[in-house]
Amino acid sequence: MLTPERLNILRKAFGKAKCSGLHNHVQPPLINFASKLVGLIARKDTSTSRHTSKTIKNSFARILPSHITSAFQKLALVTLKKKVASPLDHDPKFPHYWSEHSRDKVFGAITNAFSSQFSGFSICHPIYHENTMLLAARQAIYSAAVNTEETATFMLLPSWNKDMTTNPYASLCRKYPHICKFLGTIPPDQLQYAKVPFCNNIQIPLSKHSWGLKIIATWNTKGRVCLTAHNKDWLKELAKEIPEATWEVQNIYNHPYHTALGSGQQNK
Repeated sequence: MLTPERLNILRKAFGKAKCSGLHNHVQPPLINFASKLVGLIARKDTSTSRHTSKTIKNSFARILPSHITSAFQKLALVTLKKKVASPLDHDPKFPHYWSEHSRDKVFGAITNAFSSQFSGFSICHPIYHENTMLLAARQAIYSAAVNTEETATFMLLPSWNKDMTTNPYASLCRKYPHICKFLGTIPPDQLQYAKVPFCNNIQIPLSKHSWGLKIIATWNTKGRVCLTAHNKDWLKELAKEIPEATWEVQNIYNHPYHTALGSGQQNK
């Protein structure tokens, strides 16, 4: 059973998508909001049942706290949330979000997240499926490398162990130090996910997690220059807005081959 707040979010998103013409070419044609809502909830159960791992199943409901997404919007120019999302859990403060299901465009979703380049400034917090996270990291790196416009994707990915030596997406990011920067980590005991958008007496509480979240910036030089031009202290202020994280970086250099590890020097 959905909370009244989530039901209202879905109804508004459905109506907005209809007014913008996104419903016109959906096949098979839509019947009404209620029928689509029933199908959406049924699909959620089907999607989670495909996975045997409890960690992956629960990750469908692992939602970032609102103060984290708000901080990136305020200080890192984030306007688009790129993730394998669902209308059931997307953050309505973001005007756009990505879904892997084509029919979710009736709720305003952009579909086929990995079929086109990432661009602009966005957050990526995918489900905790190793291949999905690897695909997201690969797409973010590729987009930053080839995009001619400002691009920065802030990835929040689980750290299963302290040094992340066994994580394929972390290994991939380390191969491209001029594109990927590990900004910080939210430790397990400081990581508090947002409440799932279902009634508490229906939704089974999530199990206690044992991992932290790595905050990884995947960007091009234009993206870094744009962030610094907007606010030269954006990273320091971001650290204040997300105090539970342990930040590894003090300054970001705009030259692609300079190290960004904190040294106390001024940005170049």
